[in-house]
Amino acid sequence: MSGAPVEGGQSEDGTLHLCCGPGTDGLAEPIRTHRPLSAKDLLLGTLPLRADGEPGARIWPAPPRVALIGCESGGDLRFAESFGLATAMIHNGAELVTATRWVLPTSFAFHRLAGLAESVHPLSEAIIAVDAAHEHRDPVHRLGRWQREQLDHWRAGGRIEHSPLLWAAMTCIVV
Repeated sequence: MSGAPVEGGQSEDGTLHLCCGPGTDGLAEPIRTHRPLSAKDLLLGTLPLRADGEPGARIWPAPPRVALIGCESGGDLRFAESFGLATAMIHNGAELVTATRWVLPTSFAFHRLAGLAESVHPLSEAIIAVDAAHEHRDPVHRLGRWQREQLDHWRAGGRIEHSPLLWAAMTCIVV
């Protein structure tokens, strides 16, 4: 994921980097060997591209629960008019979106920069916690409980794998 730069003021420029080739229809500019899927694509679909275009909600309907665990996936909330990835998922039918408010440190960064043992994978554990929360009947409560557990671990030992840099980035948007 790539968040939209705040200076540009266009939250709809947030993108998902999937495996779409550069020839794929879309409103984002190709980057090297792929065209990212933008929030603008999810919202507008192919309407701006051709006369017989379809709206994004018809092309990419969202499931009831969506997790966008990637760098600044919920960053559209910092804009006055938030039309980014999280908002696009709500527009396309999601009732719950879990997203991140800032750039996330990868497990590799924890290993390389903080000296964490390579057997510990904080980002993977966070993703698993979000997935488990989304499977629960009350996902917001379940994710909040996991975040409070991480806070307790952080306060008890201050170990880098329990750093709020990772778990505090998670936020839920509920319709």
